[in-house]
Amino acid sequence: MNIKILIIFSLLSIVFLSGCIEKNEEVGYSDEALKLETEISEKTEGIRILPGQTVRMIVYLTNQVENPVKDVDFYISNPYGIMISRVDCGFGCVCERGSNSCGNVSCDYNGCHFDEIQSLDQYEIDFSLKIPSEEEISYFGWELKPELTLEYNYSGVSILYLPILKYGEKMEKPASELTQTKGPIHVDIQSDKWISSGSIFPLYVSVKDVINSQSRIKIEKNNFHLSIPDYIELNETEIGRCDFSKGDGYYIPKKGDIMLPLKNPLVCTLKANVTIPMVKAPIQAEYSYRYRVVKTEDIKVEHAIA
Repeated sequence: MNIKILIIFSLLSIVFLSGCIEKNEEVGYSDEALKLETEISEKTEGIRILPGQTVRMIVYLTNQVENPVKDVDFYISNPYGIMISRVDCGFGCVCERGSNSCGNVSCDYNGCHFDEIQSLDQYEIDFSLKIPSEEEISYFGWELKPELTLEYNYSGVSILYLPILKYGEKMEKPASELTQTKGPIHVDIQSDKWISSGSIFPLYVSVKDVINSQSRIKIEKNNFHLSIPDYIELNETEIGRCDFSKGDGYYIPKKGDIMLPLKNPLVCTLKANVTIPMVKAPIQAEYSYRYRVVKTEDIKVEHAIA
């Protein structure tokens, strides 16, 4: 009897664990970070939208990264004559222009504010929108294209593990390896596949928006820290240069804030000096920024009498 119970328990455990594995495999993170989706109920249900009518717009914000996104703001930046008659921010705070309705947050818009949205959480915002009258429609046009703006703070870490070989040491296939945080801004750190101790080598740091290549995102210089191990030193001689300057235990961009799109990578000439067998030197960039997404919603208004 005990053996039968043990067998049944084992089978149930396998089924349970298989379910857990499948569930974990379904969890995937995306560079989009905070996903913005919208739905106009009348459009979904095939209902005609008429001048002066109130329609319902539902906004879904989904965190698709491992870390929380912070200081999230959502608002209609260019309403095309549409008026917000009601807004339900759910777990967030209703921000009203010119007020302190959200505590220390400066509400210079009418919309929603969230202190943070945790990993894989989805928040819902419910708007009631008043369509312009027929007289106003003649000015804005019958196809309204209100612009929706989403802003949030995010940060990332990129690490290049660079093999440095002791002078005279040889390896079959030493290779550098890059790891980086999921998110819309990528920092690619590149160099040679491997370095011999005592040699001079270049370091290239590229910064790009992998979601919108034309975005005008700014990373302030004090929010971009490059850390280099002590056994690697700058080589600012006649054959080298460095686009970074020494900060408080790290390096910051010498020419100021990083503005995207960045045409050319930041460059730094370095020299390695190790006396031990092969070491994978971690060269790390930590960065934080405020990201902005603008989406256009299409609302086609029809004449009351078709």
